[in-house]
Amino acid sequence: MIAGRIANRLDLGGANYTVDAACASSLAAVDVACKELVSGTSDLVLCGGADLHNGINDYLMFSSVQALSPTGRCRTFDETGDGIALGEGVGCVALKRLADAERDGDRIYAVIKGVGSASDGKSLGLTAPRPEGQRSALQRAYRNAGISPSQVGLVEAHGTGTVVGDRTELTTLSEVFAEAGAQPGRCAIGSVKSQIGHTKCAAGLAGLIKTAMALHTGTLPPTLHVTAPNPAWQPDTNPFAFGAGSRPWTAPVADRVAGVSAFGFGGTNFHVVLGGYDAGPAPRHGLREWPVELFTFRGVDDQAAARDVEWLLDLLRQAETAGSPVRLRDLAATASQRAQRRADPVRIAIVAADLDALSELLRRAAAGESDPDRGLFRCPQWTDGPTKLAMLFPGQGSQRPGMLADLFVAFPEIQQFLRLDERHAGPLFPPTAYGPDAVAAQEGRLRDTRAAQPALGIAGLATHHLLSRVGVEADMLAGHSYGELVALSAAGAFDARTLLTLSSARADAILSAAGSDPGTMAAVAAGADEVRDVLSAAGLADQVVVANHNGPRQVVISGPTELVDRAIVDLRTAGLAGKKIPVACAFHSPLIASAVRTFGEEVASHRVRPLEREVWSNRTADRYPVAAAAAAVADGLAGQVGAPVKFVAQIEAMYAAGARIFVEAGPGRVLSRLVDAILADRPHETVAIEGKGSGLPGFLTALARLAVAGVRIRTDWLLRGRDARQLTGTTLPAQPRWTVDGQVVRTADGAPLSGGLRPAQRIQEKTMSQSVPPQQNSGTEQLIREFLLTSREMVAAQRDVLLRPREGAGAGCRACPCRACDSGSRARCGPASTGRRSRTVHSGRHGYGSDADR
Repeated sequence: MIAGRIANRLDLGGANYTVDAACASSLAAVDVACKELVSGTSDLVLCGGADLHNGINDYLMFSSVQALSPTGRCRTFDETGDGIALGEGVGCVALKRLADAERDGDRIYAVIKGVGSASDGKSLGLTAPRPEGQRSALQRAYRNAGISPSQVGLVEAHGTGTVVGDRTELTTLSEVFAEAGAQPGRCAIGSVKSQIGHTKCAAGLAGLIKTAMALHTGTLPPTLHVTAPNPAWQPDTNPFAFGAGSRPWTAPVADRVAGVSAFGFGGTNFHVVLGGYDAGPAPRHGLREWPVELFTFRGVDDQAAARDVEWLLDLLRQAETAGSPVRLRDLAATASQRAQRRADPVRIAIVAADLDALSELLRRAAAGESDPDRGLFRCPQWTDGPTKLAMLFPGQGSQRPGMLADLFVAFPEIQQFLRLDERHAGPLFPPTAYGPDAVAAQEGRLRDTRAAQPALGIAGLATHHLLSRVGVEADMLAGHSYGELVALSAAGAFDARTLLTLSSARADAILSAAGSDPGTMAAVAAGADEVRDVLSAAGLADQVVVANHNGPRQVVISGPTELVDRAIVDLRTAGLAGKKIPVACAFHSPLIASAVRTFGEEVASHRVRPLEREVWSNRTADRYPVAAAAAAVADGLAGQVGAPVKFVAQIEAMYAAGARIFVEAGPGRVLSRLVDAILADRPHETVAIEGKGSGLPGFLTALARLAVAGVRIRTDWLLRGRDARQLTGTTLPAQPRWTVDGQVVRTADGAPLSGGLRPAQRIQEKTMSQSVPPQQNSGTEQLIREFLLTSREMVAAQRDVLLRPREGAGAGCRACPCRACDSGSRARCGPASTGRRSRTVHSGRHGYGSDADR
């Protein structure tokens, strides 16, 4: 009847019916819907899946076959996977023929390329998976789609977390994909069940919706609770890889292909092949809900800004009083609109994670407090005069696997930089590594200069792009070592594609120049003059040089490996601590002098445009001439490769030129710490994009600090394209008249509807095994007692029918003919004085609770 009621309410005239394929039901519905569209009998199909029934029979059935997780966690593809966690859900998608959707101007999330289905045939039992059936469904799906499994980048598996089920599915998938030529680790695999539990009839559609959104936003979603993968997975040969966190999907939209599986009791298997759609507008945002939101408040003085704070706090109180379902992003949009209408400086900024945190921070802001650690920022006292903003790009050593991944997921438009050269995206965003050796191997691949420099270039360009989008424009640009190349690109000297080409060429030139002994480097906690004196006294000054003067008491020396080892001993003798650092070669030393000419020739082969902004040089600690000829910029860039990095002198010169705000545009906060050490207690502000955590919390915190430091931030850009609503005291969202909580419909105050299904309530436990004379019971009590006794027998009979299909399966209890007392059961039987048998059904150690939860 569900399909019929939907058609009735929406006034639909086509066919309506419900299909049943157990846990594969919703993908079976997708299969039927596609056939409706292909045959032409429907032009639009609403295809849904609903499962809101987790009753006693469900728990009894799943627990009796050892399917329920005793720990309440669905650990899909983990070696400790012990079963499913039941969930509930409703999902629906609108399906059209592609040409019709394009004609009608619909937003298209993904395209169904093919569907495959198969039965297990004669198998071992009701629940036992059969590889042959799964293989047939996979092969038919990809044959129908005209796509090889080797092209697939994401598989949303059935993945229930059961031992046998996971092993069978992973083995079958691996065999089919490997036979098609899939490369090891190329395809991400996971299951939405690790996040929302097993929604049974709706599970397939939950996976399909998740996969469609992944294709649309360019995200490889995570699968949770995998700490040690199932033994069926071998990392060196298996086509699949796991991800504990979201990663950007670097393939172009048109090349993205994904598969979705759903299997059902009784041996029914479905697999759907989906492809990306690249003819529509790209999504502005990859996340519907952000972990934090940014609020800014302007005013001619602190009191004026505090009045805006109190206005928003009053609006929040009105919403709470009215029971209005306002969201954090609605309030952020409201505050942004109010702030953007004013030209006054931002006096107060707040970064809040939820409504409770926002309410507390608003109250504290209105009281004049400041608490940057909790997300409450006020103008620093030194910002009364004019200031300049310097943007700094980090160099090699700041890179790490997965850096800025959350920002690439949240803002899909910056994925354009990943697609410039997909070779660099692999080391930058690898799948999750399991074990210290695998982690070290991933770090080592990105430490390789040929991978590290392009990866840092991509990260720097992406960060610069985002900062530009929110209105942050630099007066000066600089970088540390390799970062100078990124700074020149950000200043307009060359485009992003040329930057990556030059990054690879720079790495090749340096490594080729290193020779048989690539040399090494060491960090020394001392002043530059002290280190030079020790090196001169030891007769090493001509070969071991001060390559980086990073801070007042931070120096890096560079040279041949044997001589650097000697220098460390001499420095320690002089009371100066020195330690070797892991590097590919002796950067910025005479050992790589020949790289200057090689890299210079490469730079000269590309078009270098005049600079649009000031760029400061590591080599000279001075500006690149803005109006200089391209040859001069190229010579300066090439010469920087073999020259020492004068970072201290460079920052001092930039400060003398008016720089007071230093923004680290890239991963980590190495440069921010160095600038703080150099400038000490002089008025300045250092802001790192990852200053307080990574991803959106770090980015929005950086914007909050910039806003109160006097940088005009376009907060409206952060909210454009999101479903955030502008609020006023008279336009608060109405309180819903009723809500659906599982199977139960409730009124706004949480009470069940009159005459409707009421939720289960705990009743006083009574012993059911003793006969109570009817005259001692009221009529109501007697009815309840008879109902419970009858239900007990019904549950026992259902269990025997459903779970004991074969005679002799399980020895059971010798004294009990119901055979429900084997060691794996969650039911106990025993004799009763009335001559009946008493039965207690509970979860025990195999379910969710203890004997008290009966």
